[in-house]
Order: sequence, then C-alpha cells, then structure tokens
Amino acid sequence: MARAQKASRKVFALSPESREKILAAALEHPDLGVRRLVHVLKGEGIEASESTVRSTLLKDELHTRELRLRRLEDRHLREGIELTDGQKQALEEFNPCLRERRLESSRPGGLLVLDVVDLWDFPQIGPTLLHAAIDPSCCLAFALIRKAADSAAAESLLNDQIIPFYRQHGIMPQAVLNGPGMVFDADGEAEFEKFLETQRIAHWPPPEGAAPQKNGFIESFERRVRTQFLVPASRSDDIQGVGELQQDFTAWLARYNAETQLPGFPNLGRTPLAAFQTLKPPEVPEEKPEPKPAAVEALLPAAALPPAVVLPAAPPLHRDIKRGEWTPGREKWIFRAVNTALLCLVVYFGWMIAAKLLDAERLESDSGRMASVQPQAVADIDPQLAAVRPLDDYHVVWDRNLFGVSKTALNASGPEKMAVAKIAVAGKDFGLKLLGTVVASNPKLNSAVIDINATREQGIFRERERVGKAVISRILRNNVIIETDGGQRRRLTVDDEITKKPQAAQASLPSYPESPAPAPQSPEIRESAGTFQVPRDVIQSSLSNIPALMEEVNISPHLSDGSPDGFLMRSVGSRNVLARLGLRSGDVIKGIDDEELAGPEEAEMFFRRIAEGGDVTILVERRGRLQRLRLNIK
Repeated sequence: MARAQKASRKVFALSPESREKILAAALEHPDLGVRRLVHVLKGEGIEASESTVRSTLLKDELHTRELRLRRLEDRHLREGIELTDGQKQALEEFNPCLRERRLESSRPGGLLVLDVVDLWDFPQIGPTLLHAAIDPSCCLAFALIRKAADSAAAESLLNDQIIPFYRQHGIMPQAVLNGPGMVFDADGEAEFEKFLETQRIAHWPPPEGAAPQKNGFIESFERRVRTQFLVPASRSDDIQGVGELQQDFTAWLARYNAETQLPGFPNLGRTPLAAFQTLKPPEVPEEKPEPKPAAVEALLPAAALPPAVVLPAAPPLHRDIKRGEWTPGREKWIFRAVNTALLCLVVYFGWMIAAKLLDAERLESDSGRMASVQPQAVADIDPQLAAVRPLDDYHVVWDRNLFGVSKTALNASGPEKMAVAKIAVAGKDFGLKLLGTVVASNPKLNSAVIDINATREQGIFRERERVGKAVISRILRNNVIIETDGGQRRRLTVDDEITKKPQAAQASLPSYPESPAPAPQSPEIRESAGTFQVPRDVIQSSLSNIPALMEEVNISPHLSDGSPDGFLMRSVGSRNVLARLGLRSGDVIKGIDDEELAGPEEAEMFFRRIAEGGDVTILVERRGRLQRLRLNIK
C-alpha cells in the first residue's frame, strides 16, 4: 500500500521536463519496452517507476511499438528530424516503403515497380505466384495470380490492367523497374523488351552486381496480401482452382485501392485511389472512353471511381502490336498542340493590333495637345502663317523633314535668344543623331526626335530628360543643347553642313532656308556598293545552331497593310555573323535569290540557304527603302 501511494505521488509530481524526457526517450528507442525504458531513463538521471512511464506513454498514445514508430515516422516526414541508425533501421523494417525514398515518383505513371513473389502452396491448387505492380507515388496496386513466372503474365498485367487504366486518365506509363523475382528465359526477356518498346515504356532492369533485394513497395503490399487476403483464402473450401482464387483476389484488390488508408510514407493516411486522384494531372477534354479489359474494371469498384474509369466490356486480351503502329492517345496530344499553336497566334496578332491602336490614339492626343497650346480664332490667323505646311505632311523621319518649318514661320517667330553657334557640335563618340525638333511657346512641350546608335532606336525626348550619356538642356529649332555629367555643353543639329564646316561664333542664328517638301519615296531597289566576301567555314560554324541564332537576333513578323511581308531582325550585334553579311538591326528580310519570304516561319529556310554558300542575293527593306545585298560565300 505504501509503495502504491509512493508511485502515485511520483506520477502526480511528475514535472513537465521529466514528462518530455520520457516521451523523447520512447521515440529514441521505439523498440524498448517499459521496463527497459525505465533503466535508460535512470541512466539519464530521471527517476520514474514503470507505472509512471506506462501512464505517461498511455496519455500521449505512445504505449505500443506501432504507435511510437508511427509518431517517429510522422515527425521525420513532416518536421525533418534526423534519425539515428537504430531509428532508421526500425522504421524501414516497420514501413519498407521508406527504403525506396530515392525512387519516389512525383506524379502517377512516372515509374512502376514490377515483381513476382511466391504466394502460397494451396492443397487444391498447388504453388501460386503473385505478379504485382505498384505505383510509388500513390501505392496504387495492380496484381494477378498465376502458377508460373513468365513474360506472358507480365505483359498481361501491363496490357490488360495498367495501360488501359492510366490511358483513361490521360496518362501514359513512362518506365518500369524490375524486381529480383522477374527472371525469364532468353526468349521471354526479348519478348518482354519488345512489348515495352512498342508501348514506349522505358525498362529499368535491376542493377548488375547488386544483392537481390525485394523492393520496399512490393514488400509492403505483399504483407497486406498475406495478412488480409491470404489468411481467409487459405481457410476457404470454395477455392478449387486459380480462376476462383483470382476472382476473390480481384474483389479484395478493388477494396484495397479504394478503402484501405495507408498510414506513413508515402500516402500519409490516404487511400491509394485518393492519392492518385490528388496527384494526377488536371482533367483533359472529355473523350469517348475506349473499351477496357474486365480485369481493370473489376480492379476498382464503380462507386469509388469517377465516370471515366467505369468502362464497357473488355476487348480481346492480346493483340499483335507492330512497331511504329498508330496507338490511341496520339490524336489527343496532336489536338492539344494544334490548339496551343492557334491560341498563341491569336494572342500575338491581337497584341500587335492593340499596340498599333494605342500608338495611334497617343499620337492623336499629342497632336491635339500641341494644337491647343495657343488657341486662336480662325479669322485671326495670319495669312502668312497659314502658308506653313501642317505637321502631317512631314512623315519621313529619315529624310529629316518630319518637323521642318518654312522660312516665313522662322522670320515671323524671330531669332533664337541664344548664341547656339558658339556651342561645339557633339562628336560621334556621343552616339546621338538629331532627326528633328518641335518647338512650342511653352518650353515644357518642346520635343526632339533623336536616333541612338547604341540601340539602333529612335525616341521622342523633352527637356531635362536623359538620352545616352547626357541630359537634354534646351530644345531649339533644328538644334538640341545637351550637358554631360561633367558639365560640358554640346549641340546636336539636323544640319550636316554645320558638322563639316563650323561657322564663326555669332550672337544669334541666321535665318533658316525653307525646308523642301518631302519627296515621294522611290520604289526602286538600290544595289549594294559591293559584294560581301565571307569565308564559308565561318558561316557554317556560326549557323550550326540556327534556332539559337534566330532567338539571338529576335526575329518577329513584319506586316504591310495588315498582311505578312517578310520578317524583322531587331538585335544584330556587331559581333554577329549577320553583320559581316551587311545586315543591320531593324532590317526587314523580304526575299532571297528572287524568292519572296512571307514571315518568320520561313526564316529557318533563309538561314539554311546562306549556310549552303555560293552567290546569294538578299532583298532587304532598310528604313523604308528596298536594297539588294550580294554575298559571295566561299
């Protein structure tokens, strides 16, 4: 009585620290019983009786070895705790699937583990063998019972159960891994290999030289077959042949896949079918279900499966499959690819049209804002100012007439109040070229069109904006004053004569001559100054990877009046082989050797023709003008 009261006092006075140490010791040594665990705790300086340890484990549901191993496995998987060698060995014996973590498949159908194991020697039937296949991602099981281990049984398992099941869910098995029990004769091995090849399934044989070891997923499934199916079946008197045994086993396998909750790795309490439904790819467009063998229909109960799995009666179990034969399922992937390509084209052309519409609206709003800077009645407009051409007439940027003004407008506005000629003209090291300016009464609305040589792009800039290595200080008529980071002032001008013959310093600019009207663009094709000579070995080495070259130069469609008209190259660097052929960024390739090119889809043919070498003629549209480049590749 005194001892019982002393033990109860120990239980009542157990501190939280001691309780945590008891639980930690139970997980560290899951195979030990209560008595041996008390000795381990005593060695760590914790005095606790057997009843105290037992009640503590009972309250925390760790009073059995299975519960301790389940808790240890759950913490290892969810919290990532490190395991000792003893813990690892105990867990792998308890759950053999943990041994195969390296073979874990991220999605159903990625890998299937196949093996043949001895099942039972029935008095009425004799020795039987279990042909089993497990999907490691969800532990979904496919199996059949035979009296012999041959390639025909393995092919039947794949052809009648596995492939039709996955195909109904839009999946095709990718690879199979043989277990040590799948040992066939030479003819059987060759026949099984040929069958896998026709189905486009990779074959992973067991590693050579390694000790034969049963796969952990097969071992775990075999345990459940022996304890849950084989024990009742061995006591039944109704089984007189393999047919009756296979029929009972098929019903049990359906319940196993749909109802058996598998704790631990990898299902974590889910049934194989629930784990498969969670991990399988998204649903594909509904298709007419193809006939499926009755063995697969009976594998899973109709009530537990989606409608796609419940299939009609089975076709013949075997058929001759010829190599290269069209197999069901390819039409679905071709249909997907065509739909994806069409969707990409619709999105691309829609984006191009939207971009053009937005640019047109922006230009219209800018022109309206510029026209409203100095509102004036129509009757008050000076007849001399009315003679000035509207800005819409100046649409050829490369002719430098986009922002040209007449002599009358210059005289009426008066000279610039700045000695522009005293400022040195910016050299070529700045990499900037002025194409035109717009000057308004409000300096904030002044704009300049500048060509940046480094990027081969033209942009519209305003005062105090950065362009290249400088900042725009002032925008004047046909002149732009820029300042470098070092405080130096330079001038950009649209007059080429100023850069060639600098004028003397003066207080103001002279009057400007009237800018000529833009000449109509000539439809003639200009010939290149000479023939570009390029070694053939340089061309072939540079064009060895045409897709990479096409991605580097950034090829895009070119439209003329809404219709495809060649393709545009945006990024032709100075070190690119195309620069040696006379091509530049912004060039539109419209033809080669008097053959027109419709769009980017013919770009690969264009590069392959250049790679052939010889005399090549390229039709290029550069800044709105057509030019013919002649190449000599030897």
